[in-house]
Amino acid sequence: MKRISWLARLTLPFLFFVIAGAAQAQTAAGDSRIYIAPSISYDLIDKARGADNGLGMKFSTGIPLMQSLVAEFSLFGGAYASSNGDLSIGGGLLDGLYFYRRQDRMAHFVVLGAGLIRSTLNNDAVTNVMSNVGWGLVYRFDERISMRSDIRYRLESSDAGSRSDWLMGVGFVVPIGNLPE
Repeated sequence: MKRISWLARLTLPFLFFVIAGAAQAQTAAGDSRIYIAPSISYDLIDKARGADNGLGMKFSTGIPLMQSLVAEFSLFGGAYASSNGDLSIGGGLLDGLYFYRRQDRMAHFVVLGAGLIRSTLNNDAVTNVMSNVGWGLVYRFDERISMRSDIRYRLESSDAGSRSDWLMGVGFVVPIGNLPE
């Protein structure tokens, strides 16, 4: 039987309530546009993976559910050098972003999410459950583009144990469409 980490146990119910509330949530005054958010990250890989730290990429799309809450789906990946061959990590993730402080151009958020992660080393692939938690900032240049930076702790759970990585990312947030009147 596969063990589920404590972080995943907290994340999954949180995401359920976020998604369940989305059907009836009304976005408060502010930007309610769907957005895309490409980003790159520097990933500090768990030593148990036997790979070097390196760059990762992520492509996200999000939808505001309320003024302070955003649901976001992401695809991520990265390739890391290893003495045993190249390690490739990729997957999909559903995050809830809670914006707890908004200023004129700056917004602070915490993020909690869960998804699937696939690790491939020398054509041997394994898919596991993962969760992540983090903190970040969004700086709005204007109504068409913002810059986002975050740091996340990613936990992968498997029958063989768990592995944890630290991800430090930077990217852009580009809303789709015009600002609501």
